[in-house]
Amino acid sequence: MVDSGLMEVRTDTPLPRAYFTERGLGALRRLASDRRYMDQHKFAHVRRELGLPNLEGVTASSRSSFVSD
Repeated sequence: MVDSGLMEVRTDTPLPRAYFTERGLGALRRLASDRRYMDQHKFAHVRRELGLPNLEGVTASSRSSFVSD
């Protein structure tokens, strides 16, 4: 992912950390938008972090009480 420009590794802290680049965030948003790749219920927390709408108004936490994965 680093070689393709989707992530960068920063070493300004005692432990190196990986961060998504703008290009990587765009790719992740496209991936999260496609229901074939990321279940909208299971990954509702990721969709929220990316600023994507909750398509059916059901979050993973409210769904987990009546559906087993």
